[in-house]
Amino acid sequence: QEGKVRVTMVERLTARVVSQLAFEGEEGCTLDELWDLAVKYVLPTIPAGDDGDRGGLKTVLFRELLERPDVSFESDAGRSALEAALQGVDPLAESGGAGGARVRCKQSRIDIALTNGQVTLLNLLSETDMKTLKFVGKARFKGLLQKNFKVTGSPQTMAYATILRLCDYGLLVRRDVVTPLRDDKGRDGSPAVQNTKCVYLPCFVPPEDELAGLTAGKVAPVFSASAKGKECERRVIKHLEEAAGNVLRANELRKVLKLTKPQWNNTVQS
Repeated sequence: QEGKVRVTMVERLTARVVSQLAFEGEEGCTLDELWDLAVKYVLPTIPAGDDGDRGGLKTVLFRELLERPDVSFESDAGRSALEAALQGVDPLAESGGAGGARVRCKQSRIDIALTNGQVTLLNLLSETDMKTLKFVGKARFKGLLQKNFKVTGSPQTMAYATILRLCDYGLLVRRDVVTPLRDDKGRDGSPAVQNTKCVYLPCFVPPEDELAGLTAGKVAPVFSASAKGKECERRVIKHLEEAAGNVLRANELRKVLKLTKPQWNNTVQS
């Protein structure tokens, strides 16, 4: 029974490592880099006491990787180097260049990761849509600030439209955050800040109190995370539940709750 549990755990961990590889896109990564991703994102999910022999776990994981039909090596030499290195104690510490061998996921596995399993949406997605998903996916839990989406190579207005469309499909999630403006100060001498949005794949959205900043300083959640914001959310839901057909005019409801337009937008989007 213990052997079966161990196999199941290894299979589960291997699948998670492969998922991390998928978020690296068509370029993939080296085996050294893949192990770093496993240490950062996968091994912390192992129950306490089950991760004692990381060297042995590394060997098992990479042996499983060789058998995965959704993973390919950049070259036969890289695969052979890993096969030879697996005879040692630590496959990445052995001579022969196994750690530098590059691997990548098959395109079908990358598509599953980027669409959160909703592969039927692929027919609706443009090249720009997929490019945006790849950029956001590679950022993982850090997310990307919406204002930085010039990186997609598209005009800023088109980037915003792409983000909104992908959010409508449920492929991206936006969170309101506050980020410091570089070297600027407010009237009271405190750091000047601006409201913006951080974009994530659904599987990488952090809890509100753990939002990580992509610019200097700490990023903090805005109105909807405050006590007043949470109370307004509760009242909005209550009003909608009591309304005929569960429909109310947004402008009227906003005035009843005495919210500014930014507060209202933040409340609804959350």
